[in-house]
Amino acid sequence: MSIVATIIIAVITFMIGALIGWLVEWRMDLAYWHTYFKDESEVEPDKVLIVPPAPPFQLPPVEDSLLVKTLREQLTERERDLDEARADLAERERDWREREAQLRETTERQTHTTIEQFNANESKWRETAAARESELSEEVRRLRAQVDDLLTAKTDLDSEWRHELARREQEWQDRKDADVSALNAEVDSLRARFTDVESRFAHYQSSHPDDLAAIDGIGPKIQEDLRRAGINSFAELARRSPEELHVLLNPPHWRKLDYGGWIAEAHQRAEANNH
Repeated sequence: MSIVATIIIAVITFMIGALIGWLVEWRMDLAYWHTYFKDESEVEPDKVLIVPPAPPFQLPPVEDSLLVKTLREQLTERERDLDEARADLAERERDWREREAQLRETTERQTHTTIEQFNANESKWRETAAARESELSEEVRRLRAQVDDLLTAKTDLDSEWRHELARREQEWQDRKDADVSALNAEVDSLRARFTDVESRFAHYQSSHPDDLAAIDGIGPKIQEDLRRAGINSFAELARRSPEELHVLLNPPHWRKLDYGGWIAEAHQRAEANNH
């Protein structure tokens, strides 16, 4: 409503400004015609240009009747001009009043039309706003319903996810316990087998050992490594290849061992033992 009132006030202000401008123009025209027909006797004395008297000029004798007639003719002409100016002024004033009435009527009619248009547009705007508000309210209700459904689905999904997570954690724990139990049993079995192998190896070393350290290049440490790898006699060492010995001993890369010399000497010692 404030926008409509502002527009109406702006239109009325524009029309009043146009009317005031026309009145000013008419007043200037009136002042111009008033100064045009102003009598010379009304000029202020201090504004009269003083001209030095002209030298006497001798006119031919003129009859008084001719001078009076001439003055009367001039006065009649001035009065006729004045009547024409008054008639023109009256006609201008009449035109101004007619134009003022027309302008006032046009202004009132345009203002009334503008107000009616604004009222009609305001009614349409209100109807459109009400319809749009109803649509938005329905959209808000629909969105709220969707949000509620999504929240419900989220809650259900969280519950299902937590239940599934707990179930899988329990299954994983059960499998882990079973695997740990199986690994413990396997470790126990391997320990038992290792103990048996160690006892058998110790018995074998005590009953069938060869002094592998007697071979050139094999010291006590290498002899222990060879026996740990299952090589306890010269014959077993002679049956090995340099590659196998390198894999079994796995020496540092900077250490060079004469596997071929060991094998050759072990072969000689094994044949010597057989003979």
